[in-house]
Amino acid sequence: MIRAKVLEWVEHHALLPRGSNIVAACSGGPDSLALVDLLDGFRQELGVSLFVAHFEHGLRGEESCRDAEFVRNYCDSRGLRFFCGNADVKNEVLRNGGSIEEVARRLRYEYLRYVAGVVGGALIATGHHRDDQAETVLMNLVRGSGGRGLGAMRPRQVDIVRPLLCLTRTEIEIYCRERKLQPRNDFSNDDVNFRRNRVRHELVPLLQQRFNPSLTDALCRTADVLADEQEFLRSYVEEQLPKLVVKMEKGYRLNSASFSKLHVAVQRELLRYLLGKLRGDTHGVAFAHVEQIRALYLQNKGAQCIDLPGAWRARKSYQDLFIETTLVHERECFSAREPNPVILSCPGETILPEFGVTLCCSEYFGELAPPVDLGDTKVAFERASLQFPLFVRQRRPGDVFHSLGAPGKRKLKKLLIDLKIPVEQRDIVPIVSDGAGIIWVAGFRRAERGRLSTNGKNYIIIELIKNENTH
Repeated sequence: MIRAKVLEWVEHHALLPRGSNIVAACSGGPDSLALVDLLDGFRQELGVSLFVAHFEHGLRGEESCRDAEFVRNYCDSRGLRFFCGNADVKNEVLRNGGSIEEVARRLRYEYLRYVAGVVGGALIATGHHRDDQAETVLMNLVRGSGGRGLGAMRPRQVDIVRPLLCLTRTEIEIYCRERKLQPRNDFSNDDVNFRRNRVRHELVPLLQQRFNPSLTDALCRTADVLADEQEFLRSYVEEQLPKLVVKMEKGYRLNSASFSKLHVAVQRELLRYLLGKLRGDTHGVAFAHVEQIRALYLQNKGAQCIDLPGAWRARKSYQDLFIETTLVHERECFSAREPNPVILSCPGETILPEFGVTLCCSEYFGELAPPVDLGDTKVAFERASLQFPLFVRQRRPGDVFHSLGAPGKRKLKKLLIDLKIPVEQRDIVPIVSDGAGIIWVAGFRRAERGRLSTNGKNYIIIELIKNENTH
């Protein structure tokens, strides 16, 4: 009956795809031993390959070594390939901080993923069950988690599968007795100095006795509902990404006006999603971090930034929002070197991939002057006022510019600040110059020099066209 229940759960959630490699995490306790026994029985039926991995945390001395030997002997008796890893969790905590529970979990999963890579892209199966799920919901609730935390564990999360999440602890103990399995007993599971053990042995019994005898079912139901809602929210965010986010070399750029129009729940999920994509996970990113980023993005100020766990930051620059790494890459250092100026073909087209634009130059002789206002992407200059050839370059330190209608020259840097061009985009603004100086900050301002006279008939028109896939 229990075997059929687990098999139905596995097939319903497609946890063990035919032909896949499965690494079962086995401590030797009831949950993990039942897991290995069940998966071993499913091998031929489901067409999967099974491997077993044990991780020795170095916390219980000889007892830990005997656990490892027990699992090894069990696997040998079943003809299962066995892997064993170890670490000194206490020393790791002393060196790098963290709780014993957190560090032990991190090291354990690092080893399991190592084994999964050794055997060839395997899924990792764990023995988590419904009582574990209920305890996780309570722990996350006390900690102040949102919907994602209260959604707790799912049947499958990326490379982790949980075939026993349909069973209670009592059902697993019954299965072990029926199969005459003799699991090891880890006495540290009774130590209430560990948070999960306090929840298991103190909080859960109290709530069952005083509030709800069916507490486990209620909490697991809550987890299922919230997980489904979070899945919908995540799907919605992924659908909206092309409208909201631009991938940059160091991270992501968002438009603050678009971001501010989103529902607060979508804002939070979007930020967590982007942080997860950049960092590989959201470990260490708390609710407070997400709220700080939201406040940063929504406040009506110029350039502001906050640091995030690891080498990451959130930054607002005028109308744009950035989530990015703070590391300086070799490629970035190389690209910061100014490229050689490019001579502008006139007449003709000059493609400028480093700026993401093409400049088209046309010559006119003996014709009436064009309209005064050609918009931001076109400018007209009287030929006699320019020194040919014209060329295109990046801004340079000390650049000055006399824009049309201004009383005199001023620093180009000040103009770009007044135009609210983010600092990371200023090097990709094409600067069109001749032998006497800047004549056009392309797409933004033209120079006073080269203004068409009332009877001028010989002139050029330069047009800026954005290349495809340019943001």
